[in-house]
Amino acid sequence: MDANRALALLEACAIEPPAEVDRVTTAIAAIRDVDAGPGPVPMANAQQLGAQILAATLPRGEPPDVLSLIAASRAAADRGLAYEALEQASELAQSRLDGALMRAASQLLASTRAALEALYADVRALPADVPATSEQAVHGDPERIAAFKQLEKLAARYAQLRALHRELVSPIDANAHAFLDTNEPPELQGGGWIQAGGQGLARLLWLAQREAFVPTADEALGAYQAWRAKASSEQRPERVGT
Repeated sequence: MDANRALALLEACAIEPPAEVDRVTTAIAAIRDVDAGPGPVPMANAQQLGAQILAATLPRGEPPDVLSLIAASRAAADRGLAYEALEQASELAQSRLDGALMRAASQLLASTRAALEALYADVRALPADVPATSEQAVHGDPERIAAFKQLEKLAARYAQLRALHRELVSPIDANAHAFLDTNEPPELQGGGWIQAGGQGLARLLWLAQREAFVPTADEALGAYQAWRAKASSEQRPERVGT
């Protein structure tokens, strides 16, 4: 899972992150707001400071304020140390965020499922004859055109929710992708397997008539393996076209 991408998708989908995730992201933002100045600067040693004192004394024969010179060098070194410490804090916080998201994966999957169920309900509320393509919509009356535009908006949100779902369960076996939004087996057409329900808006209309399926990576892989075993026993093609 890419933590930063998952957070961006949670925000896009208007899904509240768990408290632990929120605390860590708040800490990361606060740490990044701290300005420690330039990068690492080592503290000057006695030999280097001596050279600076001599260089400042030679023009007029008057030595500089040695303590101020040392304090300036120490301050620069302290800023360098602060920069390195902040970098370490950011790395530790990012690691903490990765762990927090992994621990919250099941909770976030449940939130994603609830959001999808609500979206499916909105799709089902559209007129039964809502167009599934722009070609169909252009020949419809104003009510059907409005329904088509609403379906497109719902499809855009659906795409975000499914992107979030994929991020939450990644990495996932490539073969299991066909079973991320439905556990219904692919259909045999034209000598090959295609994903059940068709493509595009028609597929969203088809999915909305079913219970929202938001599997974990293991569940999606298990659905694929069960289908493959059945397909093999029936001696049919096993590749799923998408």
